Amino acid sequence: MEKELLKDLLVKAWDIDTSLDNTNNILGQMVPTVLVVQDMIGGDIIRTQIDEQWHFYNMLEGERYDYISDAMGEKIDYEDILTDRDDLLEIDNSFEKYAKLKQKVIKLFKETVLNKN
Repeated sequence: MEKELLKDLLVKAWDIDTSLDNTNNILGQMVPTVLVVQDMIGGDIIRTQIDEQWHFYNMLEGERYDYISDAMGEKIDYEDILTDRDDLLEIDNSFEKYAKLKQKVIKLFKETVLNKN
């Protein structure tokens, strides 16, 4: 899937139901987003520490996919530390939020891409 298409689908799918902090705050979308991105394009989940908190993003073939910082316009000094997907799934409500986000992204993909053909 094309990087920009995936970004557009994610941004459209983000809402309170897919956020770990139960707001539509973009930071609450981070964990569900990196899990969905890995499902859609593969690659690794990577982390970098920012102000004593972990920031998660994806990497595929040496290219970063950081849709959270892209949406916030934030400049990050990346450390690129490999992270285990299972660790993220152990965070409270992360599996539920991830599953909802994935379902929404797939639905939007079908509506916007597959229905055009």
